Amino acid sequence: DAAGRAIRHDSPENAYAAYAEAVNQARWCDAVSTFDLASKPRVVVGNFKGLAQLAATANPKQREYAAARKQFCQRHKLDCGDEAWLHRFAAAARSGDKDQSPLAAVSKLAEAAPDTTYVAIMDTLQSVEADKMARLDPAIFSVENRGETAIGYAKRAGTHPHQVSFAHTPQGWTIAMPK
Repeated sequence: DAAGRAIRHDSPENAYAAYAEAVNQARWCDAVSTFDLASKPRVVVGNFKGLAQLAATANPKQREYAAARKQFCQRHKLDCGDEAWLHRFAAAARSGDKDQSPLAAVSKLAEAAPDTTYVAIMDTLQSVEADKMARLDPAIFSVENRGETAIGYAKRAGTHPHQVSFAHTPQGWTIAMPK
């Protein structure tokens, strides 16, 4: 359980470096442990949405992602395993519809067991294309510490910098995913 093995990070930079190193080495328990408790379910749902989008969008591994999504949903007894669900999800995503109801079962599982669900989703994604997993630069820059929160910028290989939020908790600094 990642909660039991959380390591105290004394700065946003250290929290992000620990996350990036864990992701780069496919140590999913360690990666999820760097997030604050409120963010974990959102991270889980965000990664599941990525899996579903890969299953619904034309790409060389679309069939494999679709099969992996179906297996994940069946394994966790979720309503997202059939093609009708995937079509509803894809149509809502294409239209920009913010309706989250197709993700209700995944959200409920993410709330109940965020750490194990994150690990399961990341293992599922990695099972299709391990070499396509994000390569994160562990260095974060332009960190603006605001006392109990901070923001900084990080890079994935081949992308523009993206903003990362942090929260200071009694256990130290954690990554925070805004609502």
